[in-house]
Amino acid sequence: MANLISDKLILSQVHSPDLIKKITVTFLFAVITAVCAKIEIPVQPVPFTLQTLAVIAAGVILGARYGAMSQVMYLVMGISGIPVFAHTANFHSGFAALLSPTGGYLLAFPVAAFIGGSLTKYNKGVISTLIAFLLGEALILSAGMLFLNVFYLHNLANSFALGAAPFLLWTAAKIVLGAGVTKGWLKIRCKFSE
Repeated sequence: MANLISDKLILSQVHSPDLIKKITVTFLFAVITAVCAKIEIPVQPVPFTLQTLAVIAAGVILGARYGAMSQVMYLVMGISGIPVFAHTANFHSGFAALLSPTGGYLLAFPVAAFIGGSLTKYNKGVISTLIAFLLGEALILSAGMLFLNVFYLHNLANSFALGAAPFLLWTAAKIVLGAGVTKGWLKIRCKFSE
């Protein structure tokens, strides 16, 4: 009898409208990240894109767990061969993209979204949102640069010059834009609680 009641409780939670809404919005942010990956300035070895803006916004808006889950969904779509990643010479889709010069950036996405959500869990004010975007972007750039160093360039100065320095001004603009867009989104919709 206890097992039957427990099973009914689990099933009711799995089919709850709130859970379905959360999963749907989580998937939506994976798609938004894919769209932002295609808004790019194609330079090598790493293109300029808007996708990190979507990554951290996912964490701030959805919360740490669902924000990270949206980025795991995004990576799974790309690994499965759906062309959702930004184009990098010869490595624009499939598992190979994680081994490309952009691999370190991509692998940092779930962690950056989680950090963005964690930092704004109790306070989604302008300052905390800016800090979330700043730290999330710093993590993504650092992971990407270190990945480039270890697997491709084997020179930290060159890795910084190619994998981080060109993006600093672009990243600063995305931090401000991301914080503004996120605050606007949160004002026009209900809080997405975990």
